[in-house]
Amino acid sequence: MAVIENEEVTAVAGYRITESLAWGKYFYVDDLITSENHRKKGYAQLLWNWLIKEAKQNNCEQFHLDSGVQR
Repeated sequence: MAVIENEEVTAVAGYRITESLAWGKYFYVDDLITSENHRKKGYAQLLWNWLIKEAKQNNCEQFHLDSGVQR
């Protein structure tokens, strides 16, 4: 999923819906990124809200965000 403003990608989220014995059906966010010059404009919140809604619409039992602190 991407946020585009004036034909420019400002923020993106990469995710997958999968299933495991331990977690059941779950929504896994691999990436949630906002370009440096577009931060503090609410784009990440817009994506976050969309991701939560998408997880609920797909009946996911859990929601996971892989946040790499090294980035």
